Amino acid sequence: MAVTGRTTNSSQKSGISRQVSESFAACPFLLPTLIVTFIVYLYPMIQLFVLSQRRVVNISNMPYVGLENFRRLFVNDIFPTAITNNLKLLPAVAILLALGSFLAALLNEQMRGWTFYRAIIFLPYILPVPVVGIAFSQMLTRNGVLNTLLAASGLSFLVNDWLGNTSYAIFTIMVVITWKELGFATMLFLARLLSVPRELYEAAAIDGASWWQSFLRISLPELRGIAAILIVLEVFNLLSWVFSYIYTMTAGGPGYSTTVLEFFIYRAAFFWSGELGLASAVCVMLFFAALVSIPVRNRLGGAANE
Repeated sequence: MAVTGRTTNSSQKSGISRQVSESFAACPFLLPTLIVTFIVYLYPMIQLFVLSQRRVVNISNMPYVGLENFRRLFVNDIFPTAITNNLKLLPAVAILLALGSFLAALLNEQMRGWTFYRAIIFLPYILPVPVVGIAFSQMLTRNGVLNTLLAASGLSFLVNDWLGNTSYAIFTIMVVITWKELGFATMLFLARLLSVPRELYEAAAIDGASWWQSFLRISLPELRGIAAILIVLEVFNLLSWVFSYIYTMTAGGPGYSTTVLEFFIYRAAFFWSGELGLASAVCVMLFFAALVSIPVRNRLGGAANE
């Protein structure tokens, strides 16, 4: 027994030594990738933290100010407005959950031509955001296609300056984002429903369950894990991934009614003199918000796979 134990220990040590030697042997091959990663990701991140603690007058004049930039954010008039506008976009998540699950359940019936309908629903998601933004910015102006159609249909009372009215502009952008993201939500839900055994639906139909009852009692429970992941993804997108919509459709206006955090960073960094440190402070805050969301997303992803 002692000999066997020594043999086992020696074999384990030799296995570990072999793994270590293989790891060192791989280092020269990994070095180019590590260098590129440092230059593209790590170095800019380090500089971001450095700039967030400085007042940037010019490249040779950047006095250290500590947490002053973070303090100034909360006395800035535009920063709370930008946060509020991001929050106004969040109802899109609930709309995506409702419409995406409903459309996925319809497509799951695999009616005639369902693959064509699936492609049509998914098509907006693959369109570039700038193209979508520019197209809708033309359609939704005072004299745009939508108002022209409404007037021609006798619905002149619905005509509005959808992107020029401070009360409607941010919600108009929310509708556009929902239209584009709906294909992603639908396909995500459909992929889950297609893995559900058809026997469950057939048994429910034999027992006299209607389509709505099957949807509520079978489909929705199966979609809970995927829905949790979708919520995290879309909330993150709506808080930090809508710059292209804002830039191409309203440029943050009218006034600051559609200015979001990303656009606030852009304006502070490139248009407000000496405010690069302020923009960097907002970036650092978004970075930590994303960092907190990673374990949440991983946990929800693990729950969905169970």
